[in-house]
Amino acid sequence: MARAYSQDLRDRVIDAALGGMPARRAAAQFEIGIATAMCGEMQQRLATERGIKASVGTIWTFLDRCGLTFKKSPRTRRSGIGPTS
Repeated sequence: MARAYSQDLRDRVIDAALGGMPARRAAAQFEIGIATAMCGEMQQRLATERGIKASVGTIWTFLDRCGLTFKKSPRTRRSGIGPTS
């Protein structure tokens, strides 16, 4: 089970992201996962720029339905040979 992060840590990550630090660098600096840094940044931006309050679950659902993921490498086309096990 994932551990909960303190509000202080969340605020520092959001401040770093709003200050222009890329989410990946903020995640590395504060020793948290990239997904945690991205969702926190998205929540803050939605609230600040659009006045929208969205939960992390809502953001994940939206990203999933749009086909956006945090994969390390880009998608590759399917093999023409066939499925492998």
